[in-house]
Amino acid sequence: MTPERSQKLVNVLNKRQNDVTVVLENVFDPHNISAVMRTCDAVGVQEIYVLNTKIPRHRKWGAKSSSSAAKWLTIHQYDNAEQTRIRSDPPGRDLQVQGTIKPAHNSKTG
Repeated sequence: MTPERSQKLVNVLNKRQNDVTVVLENVFDPHNISAVMRTCDAVGVQEIYVLNTKIPRHRKWGAKSSSSAAKWLTIHQYDNAEQTRIRSDPPGRDLQVQGTIKPAHNSKTG
């Protein structure tokens, strides 16, 4: 690796937003998780917590679409809500929670 390339990587990593963490709960479609990973990578979010209590743990993240994003992120995956420990660094950091989006009722499918 050239010194210029190495320095570019260091510069990008130094701009990561360590004060922002994304938490996903019971996202059934792994493609949606992959899309969030790509977004996190693009805006500099380093850590993602994935909690799935209703479906099996995801084994592979979008091998084609987000594999490059996944290798740059810190991904914590849990299948038990009680065991989920979200890192709060620095201590006392505010935790802001956004609501979940549920599919709209489709009158055609009942």
